[in-house]
Amino acid sequence: MRGFVGTFGSFGEVGREARLEFAERLVHDNDTASLVEAERHLGMLRTQREDVQMAARAVEALARLMTRKNLMEDATHYYRVLGRDFAKVLVKDGKTGQDFLKTSERVQRIWPLTGSTATSESAVSMQTATGDSGPV
Repeated sequence: MRGFVGTFGSFGEVGREARLEFAERLVHDNDTASLVEAERHLGMLRTQREDVQMAARAVEALARLMTRKNLMEDATHYYRVLGRDFAKVLVKDGKTGQDFLKTSERVQRIWPLTGSTATSESAVSMQTATGDSGPV
């Protein structure tokens, strides 16, 4: 798949879908190099302008990736980007960027009440609240 994405990943809808799928598969490898490569592919999809929904999906995947890596400040940043830049865009499962932002804000308000910080507990809370069933 790496060769296909390298050749066609920037061309058309099929290439972008392949790049997103490849990034999601890389996350399952769970090693540092794969996670960095996944982040790079998602970043490329985020900045392309041909397909706004794909850009929003990439930002949402980045938010999930950061949550999974327990980088809650980075995850929060990406959820804010969803709410700001993709507020009305359908991202996933019938939810808009604004919906994802609101859900993340609700979860973040609960963290101090439970005594949790940016730990695996808060990552699980964010994943559950945003409908993430596992790795990106």
